[in-house]
Amino acid sequence: MEPQTVFLQALESERTGDYMNALTAYKSLVSGTPPYRPAVMNLGSLYSRMDLYDDAIECFSLALTISEDHLSWFNLGSTLYKKNDYKQSIIAFERARRINPGFTLATLVMGLALRKLSHFPAAEKCFIEVLASDPVNEVALVALSVIAYDSAQYDRALALVEQLIAKRPDSNAAIKMRGKILLSLGRADGADDLKKAAKDDEGFAHFDRMMNTIHPASFTDARGTLDEKITRLENKVDEEPEKEDYLALSLCCLFNGESDRAIDYLFMVKN
Repeated sequence: MEPQTVFLQALESERTGDYMNALTAYKSLVSGTPPYRPAVMNLGSLYSRMDLYDDAIECFSLALTISEDHLSWFNLGSTLYKKNDYKQSIIAFERARRINPGFTLATLVMGLALRKLSHFPAAEKCFIEVLASDPVNEVALVALSVIAYDSAQYDRALALVEQLIAKRPDSNAAIKMRGKILLSLGRADGADDLKKAAKDDEGFAHFDRMMNTIHPASFTDARGTLDEKITRLENKVDEEPEKEDYLALSLCCLFNGESDRAIDYLFMVKN
């Protein structure tokens, strides 16, 4: 059977979720003489999605020995990045950039790898380069905002994330980031951002649902019920506000299924 025919059958198997047949077909084409390069690339991608990173790296490296292109270097770099081998991934991304300088995705992920290694000026340079061609790239703007936030440049971090929200008001990552920045600035208006982000964030929503399945009576102990503890803490902060009491109130409200109140009290911890 012609390699192209086997390859098309493998593509169809992969499309329908029959990964074992796809793997078998790709492997037969890879073991040919010479190896069928499109199958080498697809096999590497399939291995990477299966978290078989060493096998994927072997495939992309083989593809590069047959012929070089920016996508092969990018796929190799992406797999190395997933494997937390950031130094080698940066080398691969740089090779992709040399072959195709306009391939901004390689620049973007290279910036993320540089940030992982705490090479912040070089990472910033990558993200700024991405924004030159894609001014509202969500990943680049949030990443730049995070770098500014981590270095306590809160005003710059806020300006960057506001730039993204102006263009993409539904960006949950940006809204959550703005809430964190406003929290650090001691501004109570950030609570609304965190509440909205929490509702839209699947991880938080799952945690919130799980907390709601726990009956408040489970938190009753010698110091009283959960409601009694909340009342006692609220009275205490009215008389003698202490950050530790606000934090305790935030946790109690969270346990009581009141995530919005929990966020409000968390903001008060910072003030």
